[in-house]
Amino acid sequence: MAGEPINEPVVGHGPFVVNSEADIPQAIMDFNNGKFGQVPA
Repeated sequence: MAGEPINEPVVGHGPFVVNSEADIPQAIMDFNNGKFGQVPA
């Protein structure tokens, strides 16, 4: 909204935002495998 444009493609799918449709399955796999970190309890 207020940031500078990054001039890169953006693809969104649910909570995931990546640069191409081909990156979506990898983002989902990374999430399912716990590679996005954990919320502290």
